Amino acid sequence: MSARRAILKAQQALEIGFGISAIDAEDVVSEAVLVVCLKWGPQHVGNSALLRAVARHEARSFIRRRSKLKEVPLDLDLELQAEIPPAAADYATAEDLLLQACRIARIESEADVSLLKIVLLDGFSYAEAGKALGASEDALRQRVSRLRRRLRDAREE
Repeated sequence: MSARRAILKAQQALEIGFGISAIDAEDVVSEAVLVVCLKWGPQHVGNSALLRAVARHEARSFIRRRSKLKEVPLDLDLELQAEIPPAAADYATAEDLLLQACRIARIESEADVSLLKIVLLDGFSYAEAGKALGASEDALRQRVSRLRRRLRDAREE
């Protein structure tokens, strides 16, 4: 199948399956094409099944980022909300809350913050994150566990 046809099928599948607009579906599929090119090479963009699977994953991430935060991640609750001015709390996203929590816990390393975003917000598995970052799954699992502990400890202070 041609790459163009695979892209159009993926966009249609997202519009129907996820109920997102055509413009949003186009953006999500563009991200999916980029992921496919980076992970498996540009010759695999025409693989309809692969592209749709990656596009579904990207769509879930897109919807999570776009939607307002209903449940605060990482067991952060009212203490974290108290740190954010009330007007800003209404518009806070999961990423904003994660960044705020990292500041409170003094997690300043860009690599650590990015790792938390990839695993906790974007929903990548430790294996997927390990492939992308060039680290072992066990090392990432342990690193995220330590970072989560730092976030919990900062909350309890």
